[in-house]
Amino acid sequence: MWSKFMKVMWRVSPVNAQKLMVWKFERHRARFLRKLESLSWRGAPDMVNQIFKMEDHIKELKAENEKLKNILRKVFPEKSGHYFICGESGEKDTSGLPDRVFVCPAYGLDGFQVYKKDGKYSTPGW
Repeated sequence: MWSKFMKVMWRVSPVNAQKLMVWKFERHRARFLRKLESLSWRGAPDMVNQIFKMEDHIKELKAENEKLKNILRKVFPEKSGHYFICGESGEKDTSGLPDRVFVCPAYGLDGFQVYKKDGKYSTPGW
């Protein structure tokens, strides 16, 4: 569970909140490695298994971190400079998709690109 501080931090400055999470994780990892060095070699096989589990967990956390970075880029285009959908026009089909979508290449620009739907919504037939 996140603390109230982290919830507020995430709303106010998501980039700094992400840095803080990474810093906390690195601090926890360093503490774990120090504890690992202080243990005797009696429990070495168990510790090796734990290390492999931790490495897998670290890989999962890195993948999740990349997903969160992409989400943050799209949620805050004014900070990231990422493109975003700024409007729509035309009738919507049964799936709720409009005929045209307006895409702004960066926050603060006056222009936009119009993308027109060229066919009906389709799914792969596998």
